[in-house]
Amino acid sequence: MTTNLDSQIADRLAQVGMRYTPGRRAVVAVLLAADGPMPVVQLSGVLADDHPLSSVCPLDHSDAAGD
Repeated sequence: MTTNLDSQIADRLAQVGMRYTPGRRAVVAVLLAADGPMPVVQLSGVLADDHPLSSVCPLDHSDAAGD
């Protein structure tokens, strides 16, 4: 199911030539479910079985996509 947040994220990423991949969707879902900020090491541990670390690491480049 695509939410308004998913649409906003996809639009912002598209503006800078990036895609909202299944891995990035998984990262967003984990962060939304978390009680607060989550270190990358912990986030990659949660996602490790289903998504490669590259789903987490490129997020530091998403600064160009906006706030």
